[in-house]
Amino acid sequence: MNLYQVTAEYRQILEKDVLTDEDMKQLDQMNQSIELRLVSTAYAVKNTEHLIEAIECEIANMKNRIERLESNILRMEKYIDINMENSKMDVISKSPHFDIKRKINPPHVHVEEPTLIPEGYYKRKETYVLDKTLIRADIEKGISVPGAKMVRGVRIEIK
Repeated sequence: MNLYQVTAEYRQILEKDVLTDEDMKQLDQMNQSIELRLVSTAYAVKNTEHLIEAIECEIANMKNRIERLESNILRMEKYIDINMENSKMDVISKSPHFDIKRKINPPHVHVEEPTLIPEGYYKRKETYVLDKTLIRADIEKGISVPGAKMVRGVRIEIK
């Protein structure tokens, strides 16, 4: 009999006009049964709460691990980049699983000193934000923008 059935039977007995000694014994047994089941359920709740805490802790640990792994990837890519550059290599095709290519990234705006950039290069939102698209267009037209210049980086591509 599940807890709902025990509770329903318990209520039926309580709703009687006159309770006999047998009813009282049965209520006492049922009461103990209900209490034990509820205490067991409460233990399950506490156990589940602790499980959630443990999972949240593991999630935090895994996020930290992801950050460390991503940092390690960046260091290894930088290592590959430096050594390919020093060896004057742009492509390595020695692996049957992937090629390593040292590619030049498209140019992007690098803001060296945002305070020097004229107000016209900012977009109005809640706060001023640099309009790097406008800065890039002007630099490409040959217009000098104080505090900004075009830079071209490299990336490592593993396919």
